[in-house]
Amino acid sequence: MKTKTLVIALIGMNLALKAQSIPVTGDGYHYYGPNSTWNEYLKVGGHERGTDRASIVATNGNLHVDSKNGFGLYLNHYSQGKTLINPQGGNVGIGTTIPSNPLHILSSSEHHQLRLEGANGKHTWIEYYPSGTGVVNWQNGVNTNGFNIYDKTNAAYRLTISNSGNVGIGTIAPNERLDINGNILVDRMIKIDGHGSVASLQIMDNSDTGTPDIVLRGDDGDSYLKAGSLGIGTTDTGTYKLAVNGNVRAKEIKVETGWSDFVFEKGYDLPTLEEVEAHINAKGHLKDIPSAAEVAENGILLGEMDSKLLQKIEELTLYIIDINERTERLERENAELKKELTELK
Repeated sequence: MKTKTLVIALIGMNLALKAQSIPVTGDGYHYYGPNSTWNEYLKVGGHERGTDRASIVATNGNLHVDSKNGFGLYLNHYSQGKTLINPQGGNVGIGTTIPSNPLHILSSSEHHQLRLEGANGKHTWIEYYPSGTGVVNWQNGVNTNGFNIYDKTNAAYRLTISNSGNVGIGTIAPNERLDINGNILVDRMIKIDGHGSVASLQIMDNSDTGTPDIVLRGDDGDSYLKAGSLGIGTTDTGTYKLAVNGNVRAKEIKVETGWSDFVFEKGYDLPTLEEVEAHINAKGHLKDIPSAAEVAENGILLGEMDSKLLQKIEELTLYIIDINERTERLERENAELKKELTELK
């Protein structure tokens, strides 16, 4: 009978506990039953929902950890073990109750800041903020060495932005606005404009548009490098490696081509002076030499033309030799005639 009475008493106490809060130690610890706002919940800390004390509240499957007004919230491990936040997956929100990413930070200001600092203030912080014009900026904290991206696996600095504004790829000491230690592979186009002038350099891929690979633009015209051919002042290089629309000045030009020494070979059919005269009268220019109209329309091949001019010079040389031989023969004949006339007298 006593046992039954004890069981009934315990059941009554359990029902009473679910219906009201029971102080465990003073006013700091409370167990609450259902109310109009929450289902069963447990609150350890300040009384009711006030902010005069820090508190931990479990409600409807959620856990609230709140600090007193003006105080911070600490998450640490007394024995300096690991501090884990949602290790089983899911999104974590800072400043938002509906995080859309594994880590979602929402600030009350447009200046969003992520501070990474090591011992003795040796590290830095990064601040991201859009200005009024929509420009996005990343600000580096106090660091005399600038900003670096370091490859820990290969123990190498991959990208450096110095405090002077120079950018280095493959170097930690860039000496120019862009200092690259290594090769550059361009898939589409690089364009470099001269500051305050029309001079520019464009490097592009012509696989889609058919435009030149390299364009060097100056005040007096453009230069193009396309498929191994260079055009200066023109995009039409034809089948030539170098095409120039304008004058060319050089100390020396070497042309490797055939030569005209065949004129001096035996059996060469040297035109007679009468034939040369007849061709000039009929055509208005030397045989094998283009006319002025042909040159104006098609230009000349420098090496080929030098060879043809040499051919004419060598032909003239043969004519002079022939004339000289005739002259010497006439002089001998004239001398013999004079001698005979003297003897007759």
